Amino acid sequence: MVKPRYEGYSDETPTKCVREKFGDTTVYAQNAKSLLTKATGFIAAYDFTLNPYRGCQYGCSYCYAAAFSPNPQMRQDWGKWVIFKPTFRRCFLNFRNYP
Repeated sequence: MVKPRYEGYSDETPTKCVREKFGDTTVYAQNAKSLLTKATGFIAAYDFTLNPYRGCQYGCSYCYAAAFSPNPQMRQDWGKWVIFKPTFRRCFLNFRNYP
């Protein structure tokens, strides 16, 4: 799988371009195969977590999620970008209809 290269965060030709700007937040779109992730660790009491987007527009200094940024520059800019998943409805309906 080709690693996405986000406009403004890659020296190479970007594979993900800026979809729009919302205040100081840059918004990207990235299709998803799934929105639900099997829950593990401290949230293992739940079956799944729902992930319709990545990133954040707040950038709280105590947030653990910044560590899961796509690259080091985006980690440093935590709170200034969001990647939403426009295929969320299709993915969710596929999961719901799964036997």
